[in-house]
Amino acid sequence: MKKTLFLITDYFILVLHSPQTTGAKLINKMQKIASGLEYAQINSTTTPEKAIIFLHGLGADYQDFAFLPDFLSQNTNKSWAVVLPNATSMPITVNNGYKMRAWYDIYSMDITNKDDKDGVAQSVADIISIIESLEEQGVDSTDIFLGGFSQGGVISLSTINCYPKKLAGIIALSTYLPISTIIESSVKTKNIFMAHGISDPVINIKYAQDSKQRLEAKNYNITWNEYDMEHSIIQKELDDLVSWLNQHL
Repeated sequence: MKKTLFLITDYFILVLHSPQTTGAKLINKMQKIASGLEYAQINSTTTPEKAIIFLHGLGADYQDFAFLPDFLSQNTNKSWAVVLPNATSMPITVNNGYKMRAWYDIYSMDITNKDDKDGVAQSVADIISIIESLEEQGVDSTDIFLGGFSQGGVISLSTINCYPKKLAGIIALSTYLPISTIIESSVKTKNIFMAHGISDPVINIKYAQDSKQRLEAKNYNITWNEYDMEHSIIQKELDDLVSWLNQHL
């Protein structure tokens, strides 16, 4: 797989798209939930054994992770339903109100300053609707992974506090847990894969490390990986992710 590249501007990143998937089928084209959020679902078979919902980062769209269906099929011994949502466009305060796809607003580059609680809550509710849709299709919650990059990872981590059933695991790439999130130790989903670049100029690794410590204090099982990279995804990271997935299938 080619490396995913990022163009860093004033306060946001524009993700240059990864290669498109070739083998799996996009079913039902783009679907919508009640709130209007769109998502693509790509199934490798008519009756997938496992599912993953993966959320893109700020200013991107679902196509950044369109390589996942082929990648998962080639590197695991399972059939998959891959769900790739598109965040809606909204003005981003820190970027002078410029509109782009986002899961919540960003008020400051100091992410410990103030959270967009309402925006995060709405996105979490949307993702829970997609989880419930997969369950209606016959996929058990314990066979559903939830993941995301950057802003998408924030929503993935935030969802575990709000979804009452056990999920297969959470994938959090180059991301953090909002400071306003109260971590519940009683949550059933305990396995989390976290990865971050040691030179990340967008989300400093210290925020991810702090999030890891907060989660571990509540007895979450964190698989932590850090890489010599910036705000991006590299092949070694994907290899480590595959190893973690195969351990939890």
